[in-house]
Amino acid sequence: MTDPNYPQQWPEANPPPSQGWPQQGSYPGPPAQYGYGAPPMYGGYPRAQQGNGLAVAGMVCGIVGLVLFWVPILGWILAILGIVFGGVGIARANAGAANKGMAITGVVLGIVSIALYLLVIAVIYNSLT
Repeated sequence: MTDPNYPQQWPEANPPPSQGWPQQGSYPGPPAQYGYGAPPMYGGYPRAQQGNGLAVAGMVCGIVGLVLFWVPILGWILAILGIVFGGVGIARANAGAANKGMAITGVVLGIVSIALYLLVIAVIYNSLT
């Protein structure tokens, strides 16, 4: 049952060859280009930044050395390690590594820890004499 008012074939589906359409049974032309084309290629993933574990170690030793400055040998050892690791961490950070602030913190806290220890020793020595 087909409707006699409904056309069996749309006229736009097979226009005459005079309008520039391909002949029936021929291959279609290349697809139309829309948009801006392919996205530009980038260099891949960014290079991972070099770690600076000695800066972190210097900061941790500086913090623990400051907290434990009153312990005679442990406070000195941690303060000196904080200064040494912090100094090496600063040198690595100047060469391109990260965490320069942590390295500076380790050096400063190590120096403060030694200064506080020397201050406590001076106060104790003066109180005994």
